Amino acid sequence: MSHLLSERRIKVLSGAVMAAGAMYALPSSLEASPFFNIKLLAHNDTADNANSLPYAASVSVNPGDVITYRLVGNISPIGTSNANAAAGTITSLTVGPDGGSNFKVDIFEAAGDQIQVAFASNQALVNGWEAGPSPSAGVVTGNSLTGIRPVRPASNFAGVPSGAGNEAIMLTGTFTVATAPSNSTSLLSIRWSTGGGGSVHVNGSGGAKTLGNAQELTNTLSDPYAGYTPLTLAGPTTVPEPASISLLGLAGLGLLARRRK
Repeated sequence: MSHLLSERRIKVLSGAVMAAGAMYALPSSLEASPFFNIKLLAHNDTADNANSLPYAASVSVNPGDVITYRLVGNISPIGTSNANAAAGTITSLTVGPDGGSNFKVDIFEAAGDQIQVAFASNQALVNGWEAGPSPSAGVVTGNSLTGIRPVRPASNFAGVPSGAGNEAIMLTGTFTVATAPSNSTSLLSIRWSTGGGGSVHVNGSGGAKTLGNAQELTNTLSDPYAGYTPLTLAGPTTVPEPASISLLGLAGLGLLARRRK
């Protein structure tokens, strides 16, 4: 009898745990996504002067390396929903009327990051992102590039189709790696810049959604219309020399011998 009661208690407890887990997981299953995705890609010109490697979201660096970066972006795929009721769900995407038209962002890194970079003042908006009213390629401020404002002509949108590899290139430039300690990792991040608006269209010309103010696009909201993916910088990897490994092994054997005594 006690055995049956124990089994019954285990089943009840297991059911409660599963129910609690399901309730805990529910919010993540309903989590929405940005409509437009802005990211940094880069190429190490010093390490790969033949340009045989593609631009990537993570690059290995050494002090003195010159890195070419690209600010890119494109629309999220059909079916993406946003928690803001005014935007709803992407049901269709059409080249021309859909995509992004203007943004205002900063590229920055924390002052305490191990890997520090120095931006050159050669950044440029490209591919029509310089053709709208009052564009700006940004201003170098310390180890950051601030006030980047890619703007397309009126009623002109880009960033369709969605998916990796289809991003529209908005800005290009270079920076030099100032410091990169061994086995270090740092981020070059993107944030919405103050004092700017933005515009994203989805669902074609019929019922297109214009997301036209800074608050809608800023990354301070719980579910912004624009998402930001940083660039990962990885410093040189240090591997212990064989002699050092041998010394560590001998030291370990010495400790074992002492314990046996």
